Parts: sequence; C-alpha cells; structure tokens
Amino acid sequence: MRIALFTPFSPEIGGGSTQLRDHLKELSELDVEWFYLSGTEAGGRNRKWLGRPLTEREFLLDLSARTRFLPGSRKPVREIVKRMEADLYWVVGHYEGISVAAELLEQGKKVP
Repeated sequence: MRIALFTPFSPEIGGGSTQLRDHLKELSELDVEWFYLSGTEAGGRNRKWLGRPLTEREFLLDLSARTRFLPGSRKPVREIVKRMEADLYWVVGHYEGISVAAELLEQGKKVP
C-alpha cells in the first residue's frame, strides 16, 4: 500500500518535521512518500516537493470556494492534489493541509 504524507512545510524545518522523520524511521515497512510545500526543495529519499506554499490570497480564495461563503477558486489546490498518487493519504491539517484534505475527500480518496 502506497501512502502519501502531505505537509504544508518542508521535511527539514521545524519540530513537526523532526517528529515525523523520527516516526517514519520506525515505520520503515510502510511505503510512505512525503509530499510538501516549501519555498525551496529539501530533497531526500521518498520526498516530493510540490512547489511554494499558497499565497494568503490563494488560500483564502480556496476556503471561500469550499464554504461557498464567497466566490473563490479551488484550482491551485486541485493542481497540488493532482500531483499526489497513493492508496492512502495522511495530511497534516495546518494551512494548506485543510484544503488538500478537503479536496482529497471530495475526490473520494482515503484520508483517515
């Protein structure tokens, strides 16, 4: 089973990344590919850089479109999700992760 881990931050920066890296070492029998947004590519085995984080405007437009509160655009998040392929998706629910998880669920993907 292929698992996609999505984070709205680099695998190399911050305490969350450190914890995830440590946990993934203990789960070496799983086929996990780490997809992430960051200003720069971090590189590394089983990691895929998806580009820069959304701008504040892009993020707000996405949330507006999903809640139907105001007009908006879900296109940038759809483009992110299109680049991830797996059997199961783990998403860190911060910033873009909220929109990515919502889009994956809307497409019928497995997000525990």
